[in-house]
Amino acid sequence: MESYFHHQTSGEKCNLTNNKHLIHQDSLSGAKKVISPISYTPADPKDFSYETESGELFSERFTGDRRLKSKCKELAAFAGKGLRITAYNGFDVESIVIPESIDGVPVISIGQRAFMNMEISSVVIPRTVKAILPKAFYNCKNLSNIDLPDGLEYIGEQCFRESGLKEIIIPDTVKVISKHCFSDCKPLTSVTFGKNVQKIESVAFSFCRLLNQIILPESLVELQDLCFLCTSVQVIIVPKNTKLVSNKIFGSSDYNNKVDIVFCGMDTEISGGPFYNVGTVYCLPGSAAQKYSREYRIPLKPLWEYSPDT
Repeated sequence: MESYFHHQTSGEKCNLTNNKHLIHQDSLSGAKKVISPISYTPADPKDFSYETESGELFSERFTGDRRLKSKCKELAAFAGKGLRITAYNGFDVESIVIPESIDGVPVISIGQRAFMNMEISSVVIPRTVKAILPKAFYNCKNLSNIDLPDGLEYIGEQCFRESGLKEIIIPDTVKVISKHCFSDCKPLTSVTFGKNVQKIESVAFSFCRLLNQIILPESLVELQDLCFLCTSVQVIIVPKNTKLVSNKIFGSSDYNNKVDIVFCGMDTEISGGPFYNVGTVYCLPGSAAQKYSREYRIPLKPLWEYSPDT
């Protein structure tokens, strides 16, 4: 299929195909990951420490003092409705199957640092889990793949930081990719965002140096500072309804090669001063991106001239 852009107005839609560095969300419409049924045997519940989900997080600042707890608005809806796994005490650290329930009570969250620094290569997370808390799988360098369950709503800060993930598919129920969530995942090459992701927070995918494919959904509202710092991304398409893009999404100095940015909408604002590490901006006439690029003397081309082979 031939790649193309129509000469368009603000009400028309971008169409992109055949780009090895970027896949537009429309090209994935209706696509599903096909997984063959596999039978797993849950680990013995006695291998886990757990507690009733409280809706609270302990402080991660400085010491990670577990005595300093505070309410977390993202967890408020789950408080008292199930169990939180707080630690794994078993000896089979290669492959772990988290149970759906313990003594008849559903497991709905995986706690802070629950598996941090463990040499696990495989984890099966049950469909009952709604939240994975900060640093749950931090520095799990052997963890190469994980299937996040449909219905998952919250992925905490630094959750998979410095893990061995090679690819990740974010469920449609996740709206925010938290700070440092997947940063420093050195083997990571592919990310697919669910269709309801609205915000990608600061440093979310920084230093994922092999990451060269970005899939941004039409639901995206905001891209924050350094979210794609030191990646191998060459092109990024900003959906038409995105409201705000940081001028530092690729860094605050010349860490990256120059990245082309394609703005599909009229009203997307760029915060801060001039873009860092940006080659060419493609946009619509009269758009906020055009005005910004002219103000800061960024190379500028009309949207319809963009081709994935440019």
